Amino acid sequence: MAFFNKPDDKVNEFSLSEYNNYIENFSSDKILGKIDNEKIAKEKAESVWIDLYGEQIKREKKPYIVSFDPNNEVWLVTGSLPKNMLGGVPYIIIQKHDGKVLAVWHDK
Repeated sequence: MAFFNKPDDKVNEFSLSEYNNYIENFSSDKILGKIDNEKIAKEKAESVWIDLYGEQIKREKKPYIVSFDPNNEVWLVTGSLPKNMLGGVPYIIIQKHDGKVLAVWHDK
């Protein structure tokens, strides 16, 4: 995977084309409504993750990492783990204009 940006409060850019395999293998039929900003992207992502993985997913959010592909107008939200901690985090790719979830998965 090509996403290794350091977590911080700004929105990073990413390229949707790098995630085609995830979209093919982890697609979803959820539609969350328009997502205009980073805050809404985080909230919507967490709600989907809680539905899929349960409340324990909240432990993997410090901080959530939000990226945006301006060419395709798509959000990528990921969880994060503290440095030197083993485990996986959740991922979600969501269209901006209607909130269609293109993919959602959890790595290990």
